[in-house]
Amino acid sequence: MKTFIGILSLIFVNQLLAAPKVHLYRPTSQIAPYRSYEIELGGKIFQTSGHFDVNGQAVSLTEGEAYRMMEEQVTLRYAYGLQLELRGGLRFRQNASQDSIGTVSTSGLESYFAGARYSLRAMQKMMYAFDLEYLQTSYNNTEYTTGQTVDPNELVLGDSGHDLTLGFHVAYYRTRDHILSGSLSYRSPANSLSSEAPYHLESAWLWDSWAFILGGRGIYSLKNDEFGDLPDRKPRQATGSSYLYNSINRQWFEPYVGLNYAGKSWRIGLEAGQRMNGVSTDGGLYAAANLVFQSGGKSRDDLKREKFKEYSIEGTVTKVSARATFVQIDQGLSSDVEKGMKFDIYKADYFGNNELVAGAICYELNSGTAILKITKRYTQTPLEKGMVARGY
Repeated sequence: MKTFIGILSLIFVNQLLAAPKVHLYRPTSQIAPYRSYEIELGGKIFQTSGHFDVNGQAVSLTEGEAYRMMEEQVTLRYAYGLQLELRGGLRFRQNASQDSIGTVSTSGLESYFAGARYSLRAMQKMMYAFDLEYLQTSYNNTEYTTGQTVDPNELVLGDSGHDLTLGFHVAYYRTRDHILSGSLSYRSPANSLSSEAPYHLESAWLWDSWAFILGGRGIYSLKNDEFGDLPDRKPRQATGSSYLYNSINRQWFEPYVGLNYAGKSWRIGLEAGQRMNGVSTDGGLYAAANLVFQSGGKSRDDLKREKFKEYSIEGTVTKVSARATFVQIDQGLSSDVEKGMKFDIYKADYFGNNELVAGAICYELNSGTAILKITKRYTQTPLEKGMVARGY
């Protein structure tokens, strides 16, 4: 048994070491690297500081009233192809409610979910994706009609039932170190709540191993709740000292800040925000953290490396222009180089390693030399004499 576990551990470690570097920050329109899988462990705590009623008016907590929600989530993602990512996961939740009578709490598996994201091919600096997710809760809430008393020892985990979300995601790569992203979705929520449109906007600044994130997310109600005009007639549920569940045409907005740090095959993220306004929900502060492990897979650079056997020309960089926008190689017409031919430029070492540095196209041609125009940079490694240029 120990030998079997040891073999599995070695395989997993080897996959981690072989995996392409995990994204320091990945907008929602971008999927994981080709044929890679990710495990994400996340946690969140929300502390209610007040309520917003069905008219959007702020309601203060009464003396002795308090509410706290804690969540843990496990998500597994697999990039089936260059454009399709599949996922599934489990969400656990603990709720604690306090009022003048006493304290009641509940905990357990809140829901399980599955989804898919299809990322369109990048167009210049833009990237788009469509997303579909289905969620099912692991429980059913008890409803109390007018005249019935809610059990004081009962507390719901959330909104029971199934939830279906269809979303559109977009990202704009303003520079190599600054990404703007956003999403807009349609959701049919659990618990027979009104249809709604979740949205989010985000700006991320990237450094070597750090990313700073500033954004905002919210929900806009489509206002088709059955009890929208007669909220007093809606059956009650054991929601405790909270308006988070069994809402009527809920809406809310919360700005947040985040910080990511990434290693070779893992990333940790921290986030904090405040639900500042809304309708039929709670206001309050939250803090969240997640840890992502990535294993296996191939980056786009790895896939290009696999094209070695398809290269028909191999030359050496002999000159680099002052701004590194052009390079000269020692192959030309006599080696069957053609104008417009594409090249990949590598930095090779004595150990056989090849780092894909840039993509180029043949711009000018002579008998024994060629001038290549750099069209794409894959790394920040400076272009220099002695690098290898492979044409195809």
